[in-house]
Order: sequence, then structure tokens, then C-alpha cells
Amino acid sequence: MDQNHKPTNRLSQSQLEIMRRVRMVAFVYRILESPYMGGIGVLFLIYVAGMVVSLDHVKTNILAHSDWGSRFSYSLSSLEHTQIVVQAIAIGIVILGSFILFNSVRTIRRSGFTSLFLMRRAG
Repeated sequence: MDQNHKPTNRLSQSQLEIMRRVRMVAFVYRILESPYMGGIGVLFLIYVAGMVVSLDHVKTNILAHSDWGSRFSYSLSSLEHTQIVVQAIAIGIVILGSFILFNSVRTIRRSGFTSLFLMRRAG
């Protein structure tokens, strides 16, 4: 061990900053792990998107296309040509919704609820 470097019980300022960030990420993860809080987050993002964009017009324009390919290309094109705030909100909704779906499936698998659907009928 280096003679000049003595271990201390005190953390440096950079170590404290790193620990604050780690605790914040753990706190956010714990909040988002709850389906209720994640759902509230998605609803909040949809509400904010509704303040910036007319969701009624978006719904009308998407439903005007008949097949899924044109709906997807329209959605991608409209997302590409919108404000950066709306893009961030839309990406946040997708990421948060995916996170909720992943955690919900994981919770259902852990609880053994899926075994009810896999049971075969006797006889």
C-alpha cells in the first residue's frame, strides 16, 4: 500500500456526488417499479403532451390511414417533424410504458399467476 495514501473514513466531494447520484437513481427506480406510480407518470406525460399538441387532431390523422404500415410511417414522420419537447415527451411515454409492461410481466411471472393459464383440462 502506498505510504502517502492513507484510507480515511471521510469521503471526498466527488465520492459524495457520485453517491448522491446513485441514491437518486435507486429512488427513481423504486418509484417506477410500482405500476401505480409508473401509470401516474405516463398519464402526466400524456397530459403535458395534450397541453402542447392537439391530441384530437393527432387521433383523427392517425385513424385516417387504413393500414398499419401507413399509420406507422405517418406517426414516425410526424414525430420527426415536431418540436423537440414533444419528441422527448413521446419517447418518455414509450420508455415509461415499456418499463411498466416489463415490470408487470415480471411480477405476474413471480407470483405464479401464469400457471393458471397453463393448466390442462383433465379428462
